[in-house]
Amino acid sequence: MAIETEPLASSETEERDQGQYLDPETLKPEDLERVLKEGQVINIRPIEIGPQTVPPHADRVLLGDIDQYAPKHKDIVEMAEIEIPEKGQKILVVYKPDSGVNQGPMQGEPLALPENSSPYSHKEVAAWKITSVLGITSLPVVLREDLPEGKGSLRPYIWGEPLELLSSTLKDKALGQRKDVENIAVFDYLLQTLDRRESNLLWTNKENLVPIDNSLTFFDEVFALQFHVKGPRWNMAFDTESKVIRLKHRPLPERITSNLQRFLDQEQDCREELSGILTEEEISGIFERTRAVLEAGTFL
Repeated sequence: MAIETEPLASSETEERDQGQYLDPETLKPEDLERVLKEGQVINIRPIEIGPQTVPPHADRVLLGDIDQYAPKHKDIVEMAEIEIPEKGQKILVVYKPDSGVNQGPMQGEPLALPENSSPYSHKEVAAWKITSVLGITSLPVVLREDLPEGKGSLRPYIWGEPLELLSSTLKDKALGQRKDVENIAVFDYLLQTLDRRESNLLWTNKENLVPIDNSLTFFDEVFALQFHVKGPRWNMAFDTESKVIRLKHRPLPERITSNLQRFLDQEQDCREELSGILTEEEISGIFERTRAVLEAGTFL
């Protein structure tokens, strides 16, 4: 006789799905980076049909004279697996091909990037290197050119929910993680991030707030001024209740100034590491802004 079972609750289903894969943080960072660069990527599929909900993409799709929100994620974002034979397990990964990133417009108009801007996948890799300095995440992002949709970035899958999909209680809890919010505020200033929407902030299963989708980054401040500041940087640095937008001059915590100073102390090595990823102008901009925020001693 067949035994009937009740369907798993969503949290139980997610736990079961997550249990199928190796936690990437159990690997040494250098081993994980090697696996991402050299491992065979299999079972590639759209991230929308993955184990967790993906919020609808906020970019607009123009249909004749009618603006309407895209019914699903407009950019091409894939998820896949990499087998680790010596562990007898797989890791789940996210693959973002350059050909499918930021295809939608921002603020109702197509986003025209500055000339000589580095590729989106390069920005994702460089952003990871900055998050490592600020202590946001140690999970690496690598470049791959051998995958079906062409050159793109590859990173471990992070289990969690975008801020956009959280209940008000959980959202308050996530935004109450002061260290995470402060780190992301400085991170987005250094990178001049254009698109730190709630869907690009992930509340992880380990209760950390992590910035994802870091491809619209490393712009100069003149270009970035065309776009509204969003997310933790907006809340930390600016007086949002004033009729005139102005800085709060909120002091940086000592741990952030120490991290930024360490970054400057390693400037030459960092420049060499980033030289094949970003343009010289983009690299110089990072260090110019690092000096500016340290000199100000406040969130900018």
